[in-house]
Amino acid sequence: MNYLSLKIKIILATQSENKLTEFKAIFGPLGVTFLPLSQFTKHSPKETGDSFAENAIIKACNAGELSKWKFPCLADDSG
Repeated sequence: MNYLSLKIKIILATQSENKLTEFKAIFGPLGVTFLPLSQFTKHSPKETGDSFAENAIIKACNAGELSKWKFPCLADDSG
C-alpha cells in the first residue's frame, strides 16, 4: 500500500492557527488534511474535565457532534 496516496480528512479540534499549521506541515505530505474547528464553529466547548486527557476528549467529541461525525476528530489539551 502506498501511504502517500492516502486522502484522509481529520478535524483538528483547536482554535490555535499555529497548531493547525504545525499539523498540516507534518502530516500534509502523507496525504492527511486537517480541517480547522473554525470551519464548524467559532466557539470552543467548556473544558470541564479533571485532567488534560478529559478536556481533549471533550473537545474532540464536540467537534464530532458539530460535524455530525462526518470526519474523525483529534484534540489535545496541553494546559
